[in-house]
Amino acid sequence: MKQAHYAELPYDEYERRLQKARTLMDQCGVEALLLFNHKNVYYYSGYRRTVATVMVEGTLVPSHRPPVMLMPQLTTRYCEKAVWIEDIRPYGGAPHLNYPKTIIDLVVHTLKDLKLDQATIGLELGGELYPDITFNEIRAIMETLQRANFVDASPIIWQQRKIKSPFEQDILRRAGQIAVKGFHEGLKFLREDMTEAQLAQIVWKTWIAEGVVDTPLEGQLLIRTGSQNEGPQGRYPCSHARPTDVPIRRGETVLMDAGPSYKGYFTDLMRQGCIGRPSDTLQRLFDTALAGYRKGIELLNPGRSISELARQSLEAMVRFNPKISYPLSFLGHSLGLTIHEPPWFKTDEESVLEPGMVINFEIGAYDIPQWRTLGGFLEDMFLITEKGCENLTEEGSMTLWVVD
Repeated sequence: MKQAHYAELPYDEYERRLQKARTLMDQCGVEALLLFNHKNVYYYSGYRRTVATVMVEGTLVPSHRPPVMLMPQLTTRYCEKAVWIEDIRPYGGAPHLNYPKTIIDLVVHTLKDLKLDQATIGLELGGELYPDITFNEIRAIMETLQRANFVDASPIIWQQRKIKSPFEQDILRRAGQIAVKGFHEGLKFLREDMTEAQLAQIVWKTWIAEGVVDTPLEGQLLIRTGSQNEGPQGRYPCSHARPTDVPIRRGETVLMDAGPSYKGYFTDLMRQGCIGRPSDTLQRLFDTALAGYRKGIELLNPGRSISELARQSLEAMVRFNPKISYPLSFLGHSLGLTIHEPPWFKTDEESVLEPGMVINFEIGAYDIPQWRTLGGFLEDMFLITEKGCENLTEEGSMTLWVVD
């Protein structure tokens, strides 16, 4: 067996992923996966990209032979020491190396060499998977290999990736702890006239001190504040807002959303506070969201229909506060190597919760259409277990923080 001294992915984990992929491929009649999305490349090879490069990096996973790395020449030396795959094929580089010039040349040559140029090959063609390769490059590969049958591989990939292994669960558990600590440090130091950017600095410094150090550094931090006098013209309606240099004023609500990435795995949660006593409207909306949130947690167990979970959570909000009529489009999603992974938690989602899924459950009660306040928001990460669920970000999850 090859020695990969700098491998991030344990060999047993790598082998289990390949074996599962091959089982699913055989069931679907797919003879190879040709992957360019950098998250999928990592998942099936153990190579996690070190820079946000424009150079295409790929992995070929045949169903009945060893996988192949398809890499820029500059990256191959690192792959030799950091992945378990032995067949690492480069392209580009200096002319005297005589490597294929482009990723197109390398893919075509490799598929022909492995007698896969007439095979059924799975590509990232849909299902919220976005390959890090241009449309023209994919089209050139397909037009050159006209006797191959190219199909969408996303059903295979998501069926596998949605169930997290114990290795992944441990990473996400630690990631959740780090995320919560950063948010709570930010709330602890929150004060009047602090800017959103200053608040974000406190949160990020905490995350980095806890081990969120990587290249490229990933993660997201959304911060939303605003004044009741701004109404719909202010920032309260802005679901996605980056931290600004605007000072936070007394009487404003502060919402922090998303989280850091740890060892390639994302977090997503929300914590909410206000400077000064919350208004009656804010407190009522927070309590309304809390009613739906508590009902949802009761239903987070294996075998539960996601549509039922979403429906009953919304109904609990309406029972608590009949004036709530805003139809939420979703109440959560799966997550892992990306912050948003299917399935989305909607009232028409037919799939069920399964042990090993890591999901985030989020629910909000909005002040629509007045936008006098931000509203009430709760969001945490959960691991679905054999008997129920484990809240990976439980500390302070049901608290409206008040800073005086």
